[in-house]
Amino acid sequence: MTDAELDRLVEDFVRAGERAWRAGFQFVDLKHCHGYLGHEL
Repeated sequence: MTDAELDRLVEDFVRAGERAWRAGFQFVDLKHCHGYLGHEL
């Protein structure tokens, strides 16, 4: 992935978290370990 694509991915995660908050969720559990994409950043 390019740096621009990685930046977009991070922005997408932030926007998804904001949507979850507005929908009434109190937290979001992101998996960023053991080979998940976030772990590779």
